[in-house]
Amino acid sequence: MHGRLKVRTTEQEQAIKRKEREQKVKAYKAAMGRIMKIRGNVELNDEMLILTREVLQRNPDIYTLWNIRREIFLSFKKEKSDEEMGKLVDNEVKLTENCLMNNQKSYCAWHHRGWVLDLHPEPKWTRELALCTEFLKQDERNFHCWDYLRLAAAKSGFSPLKQFELSDEKIKDNFSNYSAWHYRSKLLPLTHPDPEGNALIEPRQHSYELGQVESAAYTDPNDSSAWFYQRWLLGRDCSVAQRQPPKPLLCWLGPHKAIVSFSKHSRLAPQLFVDGQTVEGEWMMESKYVWVLKHKIGNVDLIKKAEVVTEGGRLELQPSSIGLVAVVAEDSQEHNQVVMDTLKGQLKNCKLLLTLTPDCRWTYLTAVFLMQAIDVRLFHGETMEFLDKLIQLDPLRAGHYDDLRSKYVMEFKLSLMEGSFGVQESVSLSQCHLSSLYHFNQLALVREMCRKLDLSHNCLVTLDSMPGLPALEWLDLSDNELTKEPGRVDKNLRNANLTALKSLSVQDNPCSDLLDIEDLLQTLSFK
Repeated sequence: MHGRLKVRTTEQEQAIKRKEREQKVKAYKAAMGRIMKIRGNVELNDEMLILTREVLQRNPDIYTLWNIRREIFLSFKKEKSDEEMGKLVDNEVKLTENCLMNNQKSYCAWHHRGWVLDLHPEPKWTRELALCTEFLKQDERNFHCWDYLRLAAAKSGFSPLKQFELSDEKIKDNFSNYSAWHYRSKLLPLTHPDPEGNALIEPRQHSYELGQVESAAYTDPNDSSAWFYQRWLLGRDCSVAQRQPPKPLLCWLGPHKAIVSFSKHSRLAPQLFVDGQTVEGEWMMESKYVWVLKHKIGNVDLIKKAEVVTEGGRLELQPSSIGLVAVVAEDSQEHNQVVMDTLKGQLKNCKLLLTLTPDCRWTYLTAVFLMQAIDVRLFHGETMEFLDKLIQLDPLRAGHYDDLRSKYVMEFKLSLMEGSFGVQESVSLSQCHLSSLYHFNQLALVREMCRKLDLSHNCLVTLDSMPGLPALEWLDLSDNELTKEPGRVDKNLRNANLTALKSLSVQDNPCSDLLDIEDLLQTLSFK
């Protein structure tokens, strides 16, 4: 009053909004009721197009309505001329554009747009590229739009090199654009393949990409987008080793059985030749990395020459105290020299960056990956220190870092043993901070030969990853973190097939009470 504007109270505003919502819900129910009635009568007509259009413009995420419109357009395709069909599709494309203006991340609208354009007699896919560019200007991380861009590029013949240049522009605009980095990773194998076919990406371009990541990291070390892209560049997918066939690491020929262990998943069975003749029998894949052959050779000591042939090479077996064996150390050099020099430079710069931002977990984590890629042995101590630091900086992910530690400790020990780890009768993994058991593909003969296994003073919570150990006589699991969950420990030990076990220690564990493993004790025959 007296010339002052009346301001609505909160209660009044809420009442108005509630009334508006009620009206919208009423209109929506009425429209959906009419649509379902017509749909029940199997009437695919213009009225259905109008009704579904009205609802979709308000809410483009009702997938059922888009499906109804697709049914109508498929019926039109049988009846209409190309000219009529072109006009109908143009109108449908405008509808999807209006819907995307309301919700740029509507999966249904993007999908329907691509689908309906395939019905157009003369689809203008190049226009779609321009549309994607405009939408990406508004939201550069709209992954729905990036997916549609890939479709439009393929349909319009937009070359991978042009798409690669687009990803360049988007990254230069904002290096925090994770979608652009991901898009780039899909294009690199097409635009810059390794001419020798050894790796996924040409070495010099690989080094250039790592340099791009480094520039982004120096700009903002705490931004994760570039770090994730670098992890992909450093991964096995891009390495020389990934393009090479599975390499046999260990071959053993003993009485009645032969075992071949590989560096990675081997889908092809090996071949065993003894004194120039193929050994008969069926090879069985025991795991992704291990093949086993049961044979009928009597005395292996009488064999003059034995060799195993795989897609990754040929190995001649040599006599030993446990049969005929061939052991090969796994090559840790997964990258070529050009990339390796770049990795060393990046590690140096990561350490320099840590002097400027000493609490950046991404820099520590990247340094760990770099050290593992360069030299497992040389940087083992420093890798462990960095993982300790990561646990301090990022305690919510301590389990992940403990898991990495377990993996890297096993790789370090295997590198020291030069592949002979698996042929020892006594294996000690005590005081290694292990939370999981990794790389048993390289310890295939532990199953056959190991009599004594020391896993004491670690951080093992479960034994889920323990392999079958029928020859094991002495097992020390003391001072771990084995779970109190009823029956869990004895179930894991049963799965390990410990038929020869004579001594077992689980003291200083949450499950150290003998009642927790009473059934197991009754089953096993201790001497």
